[in-house]
Amino acid sequence: RPPPTSTPDYIRRQRQMCIRDSTRTAIRTVRESFSDGALSIDETDGISVEFDDWRFNLRASNTEPVIRLNVESRGDAALMKDRTAALLATVDALT
Repeated sequence: RPPPTSTPDYIRRQRQMCIRDSTRTAIRTVRESFSDGALSIDETDGISVEFDDWRFNLRASNTEPVIRLNVESRGDAALMKDRTAALLATVDALT
């Protein structure tokens, strides 16, 4: 499944991070940390996790040594900022 796409009621934030550790380790760690309460989890392309009012996709780049993070919320910029910070802190702790 491709990364979540923005719909009119979602606002989106994208980040790209260099990672020295394995991207698989990063994806596994994020899955372990953010799976509680998820409505759906799809690991077709990295990991896509959806909750009631926000969702994210974390995947490895095919062309660069980075992982890409897309976070969306249903019109709640503060929630999106908070969830993005939590996801980034989880990945940053690995480097």
